Amino acid sequence: MKGNTTRVMTALVLLPLFVAAVVALPPVYFVALLALAAAGALAEFYLMYKVPKVLMATGLVLSFALIWARHEGYFFETLAASVMLISTIRIFTGGGPRGALKEAGPVVFGLLYIPVLMSFQLPLREAGWEFIIFLYATIWCSDAAAYYVGSSIGKHKLCESISPNKTWEGAAGSILGGALSAVAAKFLILKALPLDKAVIIGLVIGVVAIFGDLVESLFKRDACVKDSSRCLPGHGGMLEH
Repeated sequence: MKGNTTRVMTALVLLPLFVAAVVALPPVYFVALLALAAAGALAEFYLMYKVPKVLMATGLVLSFALIWARHEGYFFETLAASVMLISTIRIFTGGGPRGALKEAGPVVFGLLYIPVLMSFQLPLREAGWEFIIFLYATIWCSDAAAYYVGSSIGKHKLCESISPNKTWEGAAGSILGGALSAVAAKFLILKALPLDKAVIIGLVIGVVAIFGDLVESLFKRDACVKDSSRCLPGHGGMLEH
């Protein structure tokens, strides 16, 4: 009960701040907000995998650069340069060839997995704040539905070797919650969106959320940690959200 209370209180504090920032501030501020969130999640990922400090600092700087490059329109050039820079820095700071891929691999993968994927939100914000709120509202409701359905009636394990607490019932809650919340968000926020497309988007988000949670659990098990961090009380770390 205490864990649920903490989870809800954190959401009640952070969600209004996020919504206010997205709605009230110009799009360039969303770029900065996204860059900070990506850097926070990436730092957790690097700490989990014990990335050397020099490579970690390089990756975090490149995370900001990639988000900004996506905003400015020279994203792929920056991505290619980032891979080359990481490889070059590893050559001169790694102390030899042994363990090169083990050290540099998580740096490059972390950039692809976190800031690169997150940067796809930027075109949505440029189209209008309604698209971002629609997206996040659907994601959060899908996640909440998965959590509460799974913890209440979940019995059949979804992928026990990776995430023992995930159940098929929770997965169904994620998909149904995604569809219902997308329909609600369509009528409340994005009225121009056709109803059938809202349902499809909600279903897709619900399914993607399931696999996203499993992938994140896979990383944590591989790194032998329970949470990526505890910066969000009741929710875990930035990487998990």
